[in-house]
Amino acid sequence: MEPKVQAHDDGTLTISITLPAASDQMSMLAQEERLMAAINAVGRVGAAHLLAGFDAQGQPLFQAGRKWTSKGRVAKFYETPWGEVLLERHLDSAQRRRDDALPAGGAGAHRRRLGHPASGALFGP
Repeated sequence: MEPKVQAHDDGTLTISITLPAASDQMSMLAQEERLMAAINAVGRVGAAHLLAGFDAQGQPLFQAGRKWTSKGRVAKFYETPWGEVLLERHLDSAQRRRDDALPAGGAGAHRRRLGHPASGALFGP
């Protein structure tokens, strides 16, 4: 049972759920679990709405003297108290100078130092 979402012009949402009538054909535990699933679905919809408000909408960001630009919208999972939410947001990356584009030691050196499985080394040099 998915919640119904109504978006309003002022940016607010109305999220509603409809629960089936209580039944003596189901145990109280089963009815509580159904209620909890519905409430978690409302929480996921609300969390997705709130998280979307933090997206920069593709505009450049400036932090600590660095300019961060959008690489475009990327779908990612975000963990919330009500479960995972799949949300498309702008992925940002910093503009790097040519001399700090690669770690010292060339491409892949960071993998060797950290013991990345793809490097073939289990520990640093």
